Amino acid sequence: MKIAFLIQDFSRGAGSERVTSLIANGLVRRGHEVCIISISGDNTSFYPLDESVTLRTLVPGGGLDNKRYFLKAYAHLGRLLRQMRPDVVVNVFAALGIYTIPNARRIGYRTVSWEHFNYKVQVGMNPLGRKFAARHADQIVTLTETDKGYYLEDNPSMRAGICSIFNPSPYQVSESQRLDKKPVVLSVGRLTEQKGFDRLLRAWAHVERDERSAGWELRIVGEGEEREALAAELEELALERAYLAGARKDVDAVYRQARIYASTARFEGLPMTMIEAQSFGLPIVSLDYDTGPRDIITNGVDGILVEQDAGEDDAIARFAEALLRCMSSPESTAAMGQVALESSRRFESERLVDQWEGLLSRLVG
Repeated sequence: MKIAFLIQDFSRGAGSERVTSLIANGLVRRGHEVCIISISGDNTSFYPLDESVTLRTLVPGGGLDNKRYFLKAYAHLGRLLRQMRPDVVVNVFAALGIYTIPNARRIGYRTVSWEHFNYKVQVGMNPLGRKFAARHADQIVTLTETDKGYYLEDNPSMRAGICSIFNPSPYQVSESQRLDKKPVVLSVGRLTEQKGFDRLLRAWAHVERDERSAGWELRIVGEGEEREALAAELEELALERAYLAGARKDVDAVYRQARIYASTARFEGLPMTMIEAQSFGLPIVSLDYDTGPRDIITNGVDGILVEQDAGEDDAIARFAEALLRCMSSPESTAAMGQVALESSRRFESERLVDQWEGLLSRLVG
């Protein structure tokens, strides 16, 4: 098959770019012809990309204003797709269907809308893109069964097919991943409001005041527009054992050292960082937001889910207490980590590339 993925800016180091590279690499290794088309960016990949995967950028440069440059990008994409003649185009995020669906019948390819957000999160053009995809795409792929249900509930007359496929982990599951652990609580992601690192720092302020946290530290790995605000909050809270560690290409090294993974995000689709953390045998302590954590964590078995029903301040205090329980119970934390390692086999890359290959083959023919 000839397969094209359309993405906003493939040069960024974020979860959707990472999982796109994993699926593209897996498909090209199975003999398919794969091209990643980036609307903007510098035509590089932050993550490892198989040399057989073609990368094309429509409008070079970062932070592209889609409204301003839509017609230019749309024209470039149309010319490229007519030249490529792909069998199927996968839109990485629902909103990108406005670029690819109008030309699908004329050029002769199938379209897939790959949802990466929680359906209830109304960001940018995604609400319109979802409605458009439900009526005009050939297939919608969600990350969770919960989001699949949201699509069906909100689009009772949808014409597109729909299924859910987990994101794959980039790491192999191995017992060696659980060695050399240090008293580190880890959180990874772009420093944005969505990821809720401000809430994590407030929780850590509770943790540092408790003697059960002696010897432990918090590391936040990632970069983004909230760095200055988070640095100011870290200073205001007078935290002594919390660090903004910046972006790391060798993030596997920090997963390997940590003992606990923490998430206080406000929303996610299916958090890649949690999937990665399980691959290293890390129990996860997470706020229980709408989609994602419950698909990955079995509460009390391979991690802890903290309810948010009583309000944010209460949730942050209870989150801090959950972290402290894990820190002060090494035997139970190690046991949860062992189960987490086994749970992570659901997200092995080859298993999920199988699902993508089967889906695309059925669509094409």
